[in-house]
Amino acid sequence: VVVDQPVPVGGVLYQTNFDDNQLAPGWNIDVPDWKVENGALCGQGHKWASYMAGKDWREYVAKFHLQISKGSIHLNVRTTPVAGGFNRYFIAIERNSITLSKQFGDKFTGSLAGVKYPFKYGQWYGLELAVQGNRLLVFVDGLRVLEFIDREAHLGGSLAFETLEASSACVDDLVVTDLTNQPPYGLFYEQHFQDEAALSSWMTIDAQGNPNRGWQIREDGAFCGGGHNWAVFTGQTFANFEMTFRVLIKGALNVNFRTRLDPWSRYTLRLNDVNGRMPLAKTIGENSQPLVNTGRMNFQPEQWVQVTIIALDNRIIVRLNDRLIYDFSDKEPLSEGAIGFEVTNPQNDETVCVDDLLISRPPYIPKP
Repeated sequence: VVVDQPVPVGGVLYQTNFDDNQLAPGWNIDVPDWKVENGALCGQGHKWASYMAGKDWREYVAKFHLQISKGSIHLNVRTTPVAGGFNRYFIAIERNSITLSKQFGDKFTGSLAGVKYPFKYGQWYGLELAVQGNRLLVFVDGLRVLEFIDREAHLGGSLAFETLEASSACVDDLVVTDLTNQPPYGLFYEQHFQDEAALSSWMTIDAQGNPNRGWQIREDGAFCGGGHNWAVFTGQTFANFEMTFRVLIKGALNVNFRTRLDPWSRYTLRLNDVNGRMPLAKTIGENSQPLVNTGRMNFQPEQWVQVTIIALDNRIIVRLNDRLIYDFSDKEPLSEGAIGFEVTNPQNDETVCVDDLLISRPPYIPKP
């Protein structure tokens, strides 16, 4: 699956920028505390602004700008009035945190997920709230801050904004897009290498750039290579991303990302089972510059390892089996480019296998 994100690919369910200082039919707001002013929908105190015309929505993403002047606000999705209260998910946005909770009737389930986040009063932020199946995701300024899987999901309902006591906030540039029958929101690419059709967007070449079959899919659905050969994903290039995959190593593997041919440049994470070292390097033209070489991992024969690489502006974060290896900041970072795998072993027999590759929009990670 190749997905062009962050632009939603479904149809628009509702859109408004409030620039005419009018409120379209379908809204139910607590006046005078909520009102449209200065081209935005603004509220204060413990009051609500609900878009009731979306009561039949199920899978969607709501994108909007949010400004909190003081206090906090609840962002409600899949909201349905019922006897005794609401069925809803609500995301509490406070000055230093984001918390996801759930209400079902008159019963509350608090703190399903949460993260510390430094909101500044008076500053506008870009919010995305996505509900798709039993997944709920929250993005702030393009970065994933929350992702939650609800095994007992409430599946339908509209959008509402709820300021709390001693609070005031404004919402603007609201777009709600249908996610029904769409790929998972926030996902760029997913591949499990089940058959040869999985390689339709891959180029396999030798070290001189000649097409070959140095990388092939095994019967068990793993993508494996030997010798000195490349496998490059050509379907899309990436700037900021999170890449996760499983790897089985008997030798050495270079994981290349932000790779460009003209001019030639790339980042390379080398995984080596001989000495367990994992140097991270940057290549520009003929110059290869070591960036950091402190990481170690004892790769075991026939043992799969989970690898996560996050490229976020000038930061490169590497995790193996959920253990932090690097959080490196490059003063002169490379920009956008391709991702690929380069096996670098003298023999042509199979030495490295990769599987369960996911490339998605990056998460928010506080700087150390």
